[in-house]
Amino acid sequence: MSNETIRPSVVGFLVILVLAITVLSAAVQAGPTPTPTATPTATPTTTPTVPPSPTATPTGTPVGTPVPTPTTTPTGSPPPTATPTATQTGTATPTPTPSPTPPAASPGPVSGWGGNEFGESAPCDTAFRLSDLVTEIAAGGAHSCAIRADTGNVVCWGRDNDGQATPPDAVNGVSGSAIAIAAGDYHSCAIQAGTGSVVCWGEDSVRWPPPDAVNGVSGTANAISAGAYHDCAIQTGTGKVVCWGANHEGQLYTPSEVNGASGIATAVDSGGNFSCAIQAGTGKVVCWGLNHYGQATPPDAVNGVSGTATHIATGGYVSCAIQAGTGNVVCWGSDAFAEATPPDAVNGTLGTAIEVSAGLDHACAIQADTDELVCWGLNRYGQATPPDTVNGVWGTARAVSAGQYHTLAIVAPLELEAARAAPPTVTPTPIPAPLTEDQQDCVTEMNRSGERINKAQLEENENCLADFQTEKLVAPMTFDDCTTADRRGRVRKAEENAAAREGKKCEPLDALPPFVYLNSATVNASAVDGALALTYKIFGGPPVLEASLAKRADNEETARCQLEMLMRANKLENTVVEEINNAKREALKYKGTDGDSTLDTKSRAVRSTLLWNEKINRAESMLVKEVDTKCSVSQVPPDTIFPGGCAEGGASLNEVEDCVIAAARCQACLTINAVDDLKANCDQADDQTANGSCP
Repeated sequence: MSNETIRPSVVGFLVILVLAITVLSAAVQAGPTPTPTATPTATPTTTPTVPPSPTATPTGTPVGTPVPTPTTTPTGSPPPTATPTATQTGTATPTPTPSPTPPAASPGPVSGWGGNEFGESAPCDTAFRLSDLVTEIAAGGAHSCAIRADTGNVVCWGRDNDGQATPPDAVNGVSGSAIAIAAGDYHSCAIQAGTGSVVCWGEDSVRWPPPDAVNGVSGTANAISAGAYHDCAIQTGTGKVVCWGANHEGQLYTPSEVNGASGIATAVDSGGNFSCAIQAGTGKVVCWGLNHYGQATPPDAVNGVSGTATHIATGGYVSCAIQAGTGNVVCWGSDAFAEATPPDAVNGTLGTAIEVSAGLDHACAIQADTDELVCWGLNRYGQATPPDTVNGVWGTARAVSAGQYHTLAIVAPLELEAARAAPPTVTPTPIPAPLTEDQQDCVTEMNRSGERINKAQLEENENCLADFQTEKLVAPMTFDDCTTADRRGRVRKAEENAAAREGKKCEPLDALPPFVYLNSATVNASAVDGALALTYKIFGGPPVLEASLAKRADNEETARCQLEMLMRANKLENTVVEEINNAKREALKYKGTDGDSTLDTKSRAVRSTLLWNEKINRAESMLVKEVDTKCSVSQVPPDTIFPGGCAEGGASLNEVEDCVIAAARCQACLTINAVDDLKANCDQADDQTANGSCP
């Protein structure tokens, strides 16, 4: 699939600020809101230009959907937001009532994971800091957006080729802010605070701008969702669903059950080329548009026959809902990657859910009672593997949004939640003195030395493999002999430099930092061992190493595949080491303002870097992309090409790639531990799970 065609996802999470409450309250006191005179969008007379088929699942942020709470709706109860009641006789227009305004979501920091080719999963590196709090999130094709808790301003990051990540002044804080957001393929939308007007930016926002019915001319909106090439909103006061944009699959033809003819809606979400809504009063799910995989045909469990819904989420070719009364997640449509098969943790077998979001080929839900995030479906880029920040180890989730190949969540850190519930009353521990500048320089030099030695050894391994494959190694030298021979002398030079720096920066100090191994010999050995261990993980140790390597004269495709894997794995390991050292250098400047020791602060810097980092994620993405390209032409099975520990049990190429990525992270962490006595949890760091994979 081309990188130029991206399909985002949909989120069912909503936020309304205090100002919106004031506006609606005033509307109620003033009397019924007049019906806008804008031309209905249910039966447009013209068909917009047909764009190319979408490749992403959009995300919407319905304001009329209740904010998740750790309880499910009692059996038999209607959806919590279904206060508007529609007349169901003939074509009579229902009598609308103002949609209820849910309380604002609890703010929290953003956590992102999965694909990150354009930085879409790394908000801390672009739009704002990791510590900043948000109340709304929306994951699109290859971009993301959020609403800041402190200002209400919309911030976006990731791909911006069509301006989809550049919010206009109306919502970016220059001349206005926002109360709800949605992200589509190459565009984004928001509801402006104070006015309720829908504002959109990015591709097609000029060709297909929001209609007068919701842009403030003759009406406003209280819910917004962004599809692949279309958008939908719920009109304030009437409850009608209004859609605009491309219509080549009938995605603008909202059915009478929700367009005001025989019913209205409390929630709406837009997917690839289709949308779904929850009908007010009945709670049944109604869908329209593209239906090739049955994604627009809700099952009896939520269509009113044998059940209704409280939350709705639409993805690329899949839809999901939370069943009213039970809290069970129900999905339908494409199930090519099991994206329409929610796991037992949220399908009612072992647990239920309070919020759900559908992406391109994956979906996620927040588990009731625990608030832990559960994901399923395609996991090619790790988008369906929630990190410890939201899976209950270090924190839980307050909101979730699934995009094309990435996922976002608003984090509720466990330490913070515990502190709010029961503030500790303990005597503060004395704050240790921060390192002096000279001590910082000493530690930094040793860190850099290990980094340089590690890189030199990794490059030596690559050169040895290239020479082995082209039969340039002189007998009796084997590949394994070559990796430790240092034929070009680069490793030895890096080791000598480490000893010199130790003598210059560390030995003259009156007091050495007590938690750092300041012996250059230890640095040297650890860096070399880490580089060799990764090679053995891919190709096997010395007993099988030589036999596993292909020569170009015998099988050029396999040889190029092996070399590409080693080069990309080495690049990733060195990138992890470099980025951890960068984080530690910043942490060394710590002044002890919150009572933590410098060592604890450095350890947290390592942990946060391994959770996500733009350069690390980019190196991982390049490994997958280039290895796929080079190895797809080889007819040799992956477990034969890579007979090391990553291909045991006949693993697929994708599984080998994931294993190699985890191994590179593991070896980098182990190297850092040996060089700098941080005792970081490498088993947790390699794949975000304590499973013994990195002893």
